[in-house]
Amino acid sequence: MYYSQATGILSFSTQTEQQYSLYPNPAKNHFSVNGALGSETTIQIFETNGKLVKQMSQVNEFNQFDISELSSGIYIVNIFHKGEVATEKLMVR
Repeated sequence: MYYSQATGILSFSTQTEQQYSLYPNPAKNHFSVNGALGSETTIQIFETNGKLVKQMSQVNEFNQFDISELSSGIYIVNIFHKGEVATEKLMVR
């Protein structure tokens, strides 16, 4: 079980040892994830108040995700991969 202090969300995934990074950060219309992703990967984006604003499970060959509909601000990104979770912050311009 994993509790994210950033989002206040309790998860039954374990914190991953895998290192991920988001770029560009700050981002405008899209961001990419540097790290091993695959068909079993889910990306969740939360506002800082914990509200889920986007969930994506379609990973393209560039690990790129469309965020053009998000407003400017700071978001929390959870990367779920093979039963583990990594949490990163993303700034959207």
